[in-house]
Amino acid sequence: MIYAYITMLGIYIILFVLSYKEEERNPFRRMALYIMRRRRSMSQHKSAGKHNWKRDLQERQLRNKFKTLQPTMAVTAQLKEYYVSQYSMVLTVVFAGVLISLGVWISAHSGSLLTEGCYIQRNSYGEGNIPIELAAQIEGEEEELFQYVVEERKYTKEEAEALYEEASAWLPEVICKDNDRLEDVQTDLDLVTQVDGYPFEVSWESNNYLLVNTDGTVDNDDLQESTVVMLTAHFRYEEWTWDCQIHVQVNPVSYTHREMVRNRIEELLHAEEERTGSKEIMVLPDSMESQPIV
Repeated sequence: MIYAYITMLGIYIILFVLSYKEEERNPFRRMALYIMRRRRSMSQHKSAGKHNWKRDLQERQLRNKFKTLQPTMAVTAQLKEYYVSQYSMVLTVVFAGVLISLGVWISAHSGSLLTEGCYIQRNSYGEGNIPIELAAQIEGEEEELFQYVVEERKYTKEEAEALYEEASAWLPEVICKDNDRLEDVQTDLDLVTQVDGYPFEVSWESNNYLLVNTDGTVDNDDLQESTVVMLTAHFRYEEWTWDCQIHVQVNPVSYTHREMVRNRIEELLHAEEERTGSKEIMVLPDSMESQPIV
């Protein structure tokens, strides 16, 4: 990328030298005048014997606008000033962008990662690893380059255990999802694989996969009575692991009276269809909703 910045600066230097004869003090306006003159010369050379109707139309429209806005000033002078202003503005913005980008690049590559000549400062926890390139040279020999990755700071086992105690205490609240409490689970759980703010990877086991799967889905549509399921969360950090057991009570789905009536009607319809083998819709009495659900 540095070569692109240097190339752009080289182009500006060339334009600055070539435009020194232009009658302007501002260097960007001088370069703008030079570019305009060269462009017009090349355009006339290419379009000799034929007209560029698009350019002519654009200039005619601009002339009409300038004549309306400033009728006391020559239209040609206004047109020239317009193009010079536009060109010089673009040149200024691009030049400033190149200088800023070059400064950022130099700043990023000039700062040494070595402190006190021989130490490299690690990133703190969670800030990521640092890829570096080390150069070593023995007098009289060619320089050798070494690619190396400085890993972020690691927790000690004691520090990790303390963090595990905190994370496992939060876990029951985290996995509840839309359930009010783990003693009354009726909808899916959120069995997370990470706890925000902690460095652990979390995996799950269930002692009843048909009722609560390891992705958190709860299948209690046909459940008749409350059932306790034991979930085991395996915390892992580096080579250390910890297990946290959580008991959840899965209850049957709570239906409203209307939902219960609807489910009962659907059961009767399916039963009738299986008995007769017919797909005709059976009309039930209007008083069905007042009948007890059995």
